Amino acid sequence: MSLYSFSKDVAKVAKEAGNINLYSQILEIQEKALELQNENAELKKQIEELKDNSDIAKQLITQDNVYYLENVEGNDGPFCTGCWDNSSKLIRLHVNERDNARSLTNCTKCEKSVWSDLY
Repeated sequence: MSLYSFSKDVAKVAKEAGNINLYSQILEIQEKALELQNENAELKKQIEELKDNSDIAKQLITQDNVYYLENVEGNDGPFCTGCWDNSSKLIRLHVNERDNARSLTNCTKCEKSVWSDLY
């Protein structure tokens, strides 16, 4: 039996017994229990996001001021170093210009521009 179910049963008994003070305190406990359950769910979600980010960080390699994801099929990218370093978001860079062996890439999120080797 969950804490919420238990407190609901106790609240029903208190209400039927006419103990309004106890009933209101139990309702407060129910409210706090619900808040704690919501907070717990949010914290679990944050833990999963941190685990995912940790897994991604282990695969990131830096080359020419951009990030690439290293995997068995080859490197994926390029990705913005600023967006990953500041907010753990993998934002793909887009090529704006090409100049011989270099390309000017741009991040659509933070608008950072980076010259790097053509990929």
